[in-house]
Amino acid sequence: MSGNGKRGSAAKTPLYPVKLRDAQMDIFARMPGRNAPVETWVEFHRHNARMFKSMSETDPDHKWEALANHGIQLRCVERLTKRPEWKNDYSTGETESGEVSTPEN
Repeated sequence: MSGNGKRGSAAKTPLYPVKLRDAQMDIFARMPGRNAPVETWVEFHRHNARMFKSMSETDPDHKWEALANHGIQLRCVERLTKRPEWKNDYSTGETESGEVSTPEN
């Protein structure tokens, strides 16, 4: 029996924070040091872009703010790498049938 008292059901931990405030706290907790290598900063901003894209679907009250932050994070990566980031590289969303899709699906 799992910790929630229900047989066979395990609580699924979300990959990214679900709410905007939690995402902001996550960013501060993971932020690299000022002298971190560029590669570390690029991965930090890519993670943030994926997180905000995901959060735009899990926090409907902050959807547009999350999408704006997603775009800001993409621009940060572009500035660091001097190459464009493609939004479809971060695609998650609803399919025509209403199912949530991720790059792994």
